[in-house]
Amino acid sequence: MIKAFVSLLRLAFKIDERKFRVLMHLHEYHKEEKQRKFWSKITGIPEGQFTKTYWRPHTQKRERENYQGCIRVSYYDAHIACRLHAWYNVFAGKQRGVR
Repeated sequence: MIKAFVSLLRLAFKIDERKFRVLMHLHEYHKEEKQRKFWSKITGIPEGQFTKTYWRPHTQKRERENYQGCIRVSYYDAHIACRLHAWYNVFAGKQRGVR
C-alpha cells in the first residue's frame, strides 16, 4: 500500500524528492537500522529523510514474525496537498459543480 501510494504520487506530480519524510512506528523487538533500510528500499526514500522513530509502548509479550512496523510517509508541498484534496472531493462525490 505504501509503495503504491509513493509510486502514484511520483507518477501524478512533479515531485521534489527532498520533500519526503518518513516516520517509523516500531516495537522494542525491532532493530531500527534494519527497519530503516527495509522501508528505504520499499519507498525509494533515502534513509537521511527518516525522522526520529516512534517506539510503541510494550503492551503484551507477543512478537509478530515478519512484522516490519508501520510508517507514515509525508510530503511537504501545500500546492500538491490542495490538488490531492480536490481529487479526493471529486472521487468522493463531494465536488459541488466545480471542475
